This record gives sequence, C-alpha cells and structure tokens, in this order.
Amino acid sequence: MAYIGRDITSLSNASLLDDITFSSSAGPYNLTKSTVAFTPISAQALVISIDGVIQDPGSYTISGSTVTFDTSISSSCTNDFIVHNGVGIVNEVSDGAVTTAKLGTDAVTTAKILDNNVTVAKLPTTLDISGNTVTLPASVSGLGTGITASQLTSTLDISSKTITLPASVSGLGTGITNAQLAGSIDVTSKITGVVPSANLGSGTASSSTILYGDSTYKSEPAGGAWNLLATTTASGASEANFVHGSGGVDLTTYKMYKLLGIDLDTSDDDVNPIILWSDDAGVSYETSNYATSMNYLTYGGSVSASGSTSESLFFNNIGNAAGETGSFEFTFPNPSSALHKVSWGLGVTSPATGDMRLIISGSTWTSTADVDAFQFKMSAGTFDGILKLYGIS
Repeated sequence: MAYIGRDITSLSNASLLDDITFSSSAGPYNLTKSTVAFTPISAQALVISIDGVIQDPGSYTISGSTVTFDTSISSSCTNDFIVHNGVGIVNEVSDGAVTTAKLGTDAVTTAKILDNNVTVAKLPTTLDISGNTVTLPASVSGLGTGITASQLTSTLDISSKTITLPASVSGLGTGITNAQLAGSIDVTSKITGVVPSANLGSGTASSSTILYGDSTYKSEPAGGAWNLLATTTASGASEANFVHGSGGVDLTTYKMYKLLGIDLDTSDDDVNPIILWSDDAGVSYETSNYATSMNYLTYGGSVSASGSTSESLFFNNIGNAAGETGSFEFTFPNPSSALHKVSWGLGVTSPATGDMRLIISGSTWTSTADVDAFQFKMSAGTFDGILKLYGIS
C-alpha cells in the first residue's frame, strides 16, 4: 500500500518559542519553549520578528539557550514571534557506518570509554611521563618480585627532587650504620628543635639532675647554687614588691635568700634604701617592730653608726647628682620560720664626687609570723636600677 500523507519535501520540525520581553539592552535574553529553556541548533535556525520586521540571523548570536543582539532593543519594541526550524528527518546510522573521518578531532572523551576497556595493546610501547605526576595506589599487583638492581641505572640523580617517605618504612633492616653516613652531620644547621634528653647522655634526666661533661646525668649538688627567682628593672619606681607565688617569687623553698641592688639612682638627694616585711601577701607592709644597726666607713677612714626601730634601714646616703649611685647585697634566711626575722647587708654608695661609703648593717623584725612578701623602696622619692632576688640551695 502506498504512503498516505505529506511527501518527504513537506516534513518539518519547526517549533514556536515563547516571545521575548525586551529591556532596552542587547541581551542576552533567555530562549524558552513553554517556559522551559530551549537551545537552538544555530542562529540560522531561528526566525525572529520584531515590530513586523524579520531579523537578519547575522544581527544576533546564540550562546546555549540565550540570544544576544548586535544593538540594544528598546523596551517599547514587540517580539512578534520566534520560530525554530529544526531538522526535518533523523535517520538511524547503520552499524559500523561511522568512520574515523566522520569523527571530529578530540571527539572521543573519557566519558565515552567504558571503564576497564583500554588494553595494554592500545598503549604505546614507550610512554613518556617525565612531565607528569604518577600516583600509584596503596597496593600494586602484577609486578612480580619488583624492580631489581640490574634494572636501575648505576647512578640515579635525585639531587633536584624531593623524596617524601611514609610514616613507617619497612625493609631497611637494622637501619643506617655510621659507615653508611658520609663524613659528619652539621648539627649547627641540620638538626633543629629539641633533642630528647635520652639522646644526650646516660642516666635519668629530671629536674633534680644535671648533664655533666662526661655525658652522664648526675644529681644536682646539695648546696651552693644561686637560683634566680625574680628580676625587677626599675625606672622612676616608688617601690618594688616581691610577693610569694607572684612572678616566680618563692619564699618557702630555700633556707637562704639574697636581694642584689645594682646601680641604684635616686630622684631625691641623700636617701636611704629600706626593706619592709609583710605577713599578709603584700596587702600591708610592717613599718614598726624593727631593730636595725648600721656602720659605715668613709674613704677617709672615719666610722659612723646609726640605728632605727621604725623600718629595716640597711644602708644610707645615696645621692642624686650626676654619677652618684649605690649597690648592695641584702641577705635574709628562712623567712617562713617561726622565729624573729633577721637580715644583714653589705653595700657601697658614692654620695658625692670623690666620696665613698662602705656600709655594713644588720636588722631584726621582732615577729614570729611567716614572711610571704617584702617591699623595697627609698626613704623619699623614686629610684632607677636593677633588683635581683635569688634563692640559695
């Protein structure tokens, strides 16, 4: 029976697209069919009528499902219609009919190749991967017993490469021996960080041991060591407070303490350094119940003496003229004992040009309370200088 219907020359696949509402711009404008994005096969496949005028296909471009005109289209213009002329007939390609010539350059992508279907025969006999990074899986099978020494070049230059080893490397036997190390390791630049104490010497490292020159850890000497507890650098200070448990100050561990005063310079002339004790963690400092005696020898050989009961005055007469200064060593034992607190001092002052005083003093605070803080100050004004507190073991 003969075919009844339109002949083959009348077949069409034309589509009527949704009208565009212009916005006084060239676009891009979305192309839709029944509000669904529509991608034309080419600009020439579109027939676009604006205000009754069919547009030249060369006056617009297509990108995906959008159209952009060469010139701005006024919002007052009307899109009469857009017709897309698709292909009329699609024939099924016969099996094996697509030849190599019919395929475009780089047309076959990875997505079009079935997984695990590229065989060794399809690979070149020589594969140059020198400019690429090859990442192997955790386990590679099929390599037999591995690469032998005869398969490697006699010299492998890796000087310009970085080798990253895993956290654990097996197969190294007992490790690298001294004979396998060339020369010596420059520890000044090649070893950084903290070297474990176990690698430094024999014995047990702890807070009570010392590493000696024979590379052994030995117990810390029983006594004689000065342990720096606190340093205060004063500048225009009216006082310096040393409170147990604050800033490294420890007034309970050691049986003997020393406070050193270095290069004291004062704002007022002819002032005296003073120590005041406290038994309430520095909330208040005692200004009475002292018994202090002081003797000083001048450069001319004269001897003078003085004393005080209102404060722990341990040397005197620091001047404030240019170059005048004083330094001292103040010693006191076991401040936490239940006995009267005794102390003594030795100092040198330069109260005037060509003058000098060597001062020896002793003091008692007639209280049995635990001393947990003390204060250093001048009898007037402020001072500059360095104060260092030591505990003697």
